Amino acid sequence: HPSLKRLGCSTNPLTGRDVSYNTALTQLYCSNIQLAELDVSHNTALGGLDCSNNSLTELDVSQNTAMDVFECYNNQLTELDVSQNTALGYLNCSGNQINGGNMEVLVASLPTVDVDYWGENGSIIVIDLDSETEQNVITTTQVATARGKNWTVYGLIDDDWQEYDGSEPTYTISLPESFEHGTVECDKQTAYEGQTVTLTVKPDNGYELETLTVTFTNENEPSGAPLRLRGGSLELTPGENGTYT
Repeated sequence: HPSLKRLGCSTNPLTGRDVSYNTALTQLYCSNIQLAELDVSHNTALGGLDCSNNSLTELDVSQNTAMDVFECYNNQLTELDVSQNTALGYLNCSGNQINGGNMEVLVASLPTVDVDYWGENGSIIVIDLDSETEQNVITTTQVATARGKNWTVYGLIDDDWQEYDGSEPTYTISLPESFEHGTVECDKQTAYEGQTVTLTVKPDNGYELETLTVTFTNENEPSGAPLRLRGGSLELTPGENGTYT
């Protein structure tokens, strides 16, 4: 109905939702419904949008200039621009695939939060470090830019939302060109601080793994020093089928 102002359709088994005729909408809750696409370009009065836990690969919110609360976490977004959402004070975009230059664009697009209006800094939840599928990456420099616009940056760390300083540096992962009596594979070529890396060890028939050692080097550490992430030594956790994380 064109005069509908609030719509909640979360947790319904839908793959599409046409809200183009609901031009008076101010609140839209459409999480957990397997959405592959969402068009909110006609919903210019929208103040709050929750489209989390779907399968969105892109989302245009440039026409939603009144939106002050926006949740799009756990999708497949590779980019996000909120430059037209000048009233925005809360954003949760964790659990997506925004990194590198696209994270730079997102941070640059953040409006400066009106602290007098909100009573505090804006909140942006940008990364879930407890999730093995998290592909968002925000660096310390990008966090500093967000803070300069009166945003507090949060990450999920050990089941708790905590203020997050950003991940830098990114670690390059390399393996020897060959192994004797088996193979070792890694699921990533680079990893940021706190990210899970999985090594898969496959011994040849008649052989078994005796030891597995991970070392790292940088300008401030001697060659061969134990890898340290977030202030501690790396511990390898054995999994199934010869995997270690």
